[in-house]
Amino acid sequence: MTTRYKRSDQKRAAGFTMIEVVVASAIMSLVFIAMLGAVSTSRNVQSLTENRLASLHLARETLERYSTISYDSSEFAVGTNQLPNNRGSCVIKAVSGQTTKDVTVTINWVEPTKKTYSVSLTSSFSRSLHR
Repeated sequence: MTTRYKRSDQKRAAGFTMIEVVVASAIMSLVFIAMLGAVSTSRNVQSLTENRLASLHLARETLERYSTISYDSSEFAVGTNQLPNNRGSCVIKAVSGQTTKDVTVTINWVEPTKKTYSVSLTSSFSRSLHR
């Protein structure tokens, strides 16, 4: 009889119990969920960075365009202008009387997470240094 118990003990030790399989599956599931969360966060950060860089580029491009316009031109008049495709606005303010104008370009965008972000750049243009 002793040999019979040894054989059943050997069979039992050769495989996994149901509890071991469930625990291992639970641990693997937690690791998988954590990896998916990291990938999702990484994609959101990547999208935000790409959109921010594109918006900064558009704002710089807009400020550069104002540097080529005549200081007394109607396009360079004090006030607020909408950018094409409703991407943002450009505010021109007179500073120090009529000798300097501050131009602030604000670009807006909506992320896939439905949050709205914006980037603003400001530059000063002086009559004496401007065309």
